[in-house]
Amino acid sequence: FKNENNLRKWEIMNGLLEKVELEVFPLSLKYVGSIVYNYFRRWRELIVYTEAYFLKRGGLKMYDIEEKILEKSSS
Repeated sequence: FKNENNLRKWEIMNGLLEKVELEVFPLSLKYVGSIVYNYFRRWRELIVYTEAYFLKRGGLKMYDIEEKILEKSSS
């Protein structure tokens, strides 16, 4: 990319495209209800996702986050 601004724009668009491909967008009430129902039964995953969210906000890349969480779960 020619500059950091173009890179950021691409990352945003790529993230949105991934969500469309995974059928997350457009959000519907049925989809949200399904998510709530399914994750209520899989509450432990929510803990892992919360940890990953805060690590991502801390500036880590996804592959580093995966390694950190997997290290923690194997010890």
